[in-house]
Amino acid sequence: MSKLNLTNSTIVEDDFEHPLSVIPRTALIGTIGILTVFSNSLGISVLRITTEIPYIPRICLINLGVADLLVGIIACLPSLAPSILDKWPYGDIWCQISGISHGVSITVSIWSILLVSIDRYFAIVHALRYRQIVTIKRIKIILACMWTVGTLSYSLPLPFAHKFLYYRYIREEYMCSIHFDFLWFCIFTAVYMPIFSNTGIFITTFRSVMKLRQTKKLGGESSVHGASLKKNMKAVKMLVITAITFFMFWCPYIFNVFINKFSPNPPSLPPIVPFIMVWLANSNSFVNVIIYLILYPHFRKNALIVLISFSKGRCCIKKSDKKEILNNISSKVSGPQTSESMN
Repeated sequence: MSKLNLTNSTIVEDDFEHPLSVIPRTALIGTIGILTVFSNSLGISVLRITTEIPYIPRICLINLGVADLLVGIIACLPSLAPSILDKWPYGDIWCQISGISHGVSITVSIWSILLVSIDRYFAIVHALRYRQIVTIKRIKIILACMWTVGTLSYSLPLPFAHKFLYYRYIREEYMCSIHFDFLWFCIFTAVYMPIFSNTGIFITTFRSVMKLRQTKKLGGESSVHGASLKKNMKAVKMLVITAITFFMFWCPYIFNVFINKFSPNPPSLPPIVPFIMVWLANSNSFVNVIIYLILYPHFRKNALIVLISFSKGRCCIKKSDKKEILNNISSKVSGPQTSESMN
């Protein structure tokens, strides 16, 4: 029979053997970490130059990208060493930082989607008052509050834990991540993170869709109104897909947390199940950029520009660089056609 030893922020289970061997689990963790860092680095760079997306939704999406990028840098990639060494090599302090950062980043991610949803709600439903209600200054204050409230929320359990060490390394998951030893902490975070946020997204998106349908029935397909209608429909579509994706990737993990906390006899799951749940949830952090690539042609075009710029060693892309790369691409495409026409 195995023993369970608790040493500070690390759980060590004697004779514990993970069902996945070192190579496949490390490959999986590494792939998720690399994809998360690469996709969000690319996404942030692309959003900076994608002026076709309105400025306020764009800074919200950049904020979402930063949050997801932190998941990759602080939570995912550092898990490679525990997966290989089969222990947490970074110490208790980094475990607390990793746990808090993971929780904050995930929370800010869904809040950023909610903020985009609220922005589009006012832009569509209250179009005449939009510029009075939604201002850049207010949005920046809200974004700052997101990070502040998130950090305070996930730091809240520390004073109640032994030696201020609440977050701990969970060997089944190979990371120091969110966990819910305190029932009040589970209820508190589970309400404002998934339930409150998804409810807000659903309500604002539903109202926006109803307004767009009403506008379409009233003959909004013509000229400028038609273009605006299509743009808003695409934005709402992106919100719906992003929110559903977030829910699908995180639902198994959240459901398991609720079962373990509120069920009198929670089921004993094989170690592979919590591992899959956690890393499925972490995978959501690189999916958003894929959604943008699928839905937005301008995003795809600018992603190509960013990748070409990166290949030339340029980290920061200016408008002149964008025009230069576009001209080079168009000249390469039109070059053969010109020669054929001359023949």
